[in-house]
Amino acid sequence: MAHAPARTPRGVEGAPSGATRLCAECLAPVMGVQPGQLFCCPAHRKAFQQRQRIRGRQLTAYAMVDRMTRSGTAGSAEAREIGKKARAVTQRLIAAWAAEDKAAGRMSMVDYLHRYTKHFDLPL
Repeated sequence: MAHAPARTPRGVEGAPSGATRLCAECLAPVMGVQPGQLFCCPAHRKAFQQRQRIRGRQLTAYAMVDRMTRSGTAGSAEAREIGKKARAVTQRLIAAWAAEDKAAGRMSMVDYLHRYTKHFDLPL
């Protein structure tokens, strides 16, 4: 079983003085003192990670076909056709998940990744 690469902390700076960090799952203030803490409690971290795991499993094949066919513009006629369909599915899933997160009061993935990259390097 492959494990995710270890996250490497970039620095030890915490939230700026007077700034409130919000939980990526519930948008409640995070009271922890750990630099880079993204969740208010372990249950919210686990819920977020489980949702991302499920979404990743659903998206991976479509995203790969989308990329490999250059959104349905490269390869054989059959490859281009499935590439166009994969692109549509990819976009539809992402839009649905963004709307689901907004309706549930969760942080957008843009905001989450912005906060994440302040403290950790992205995997290559």
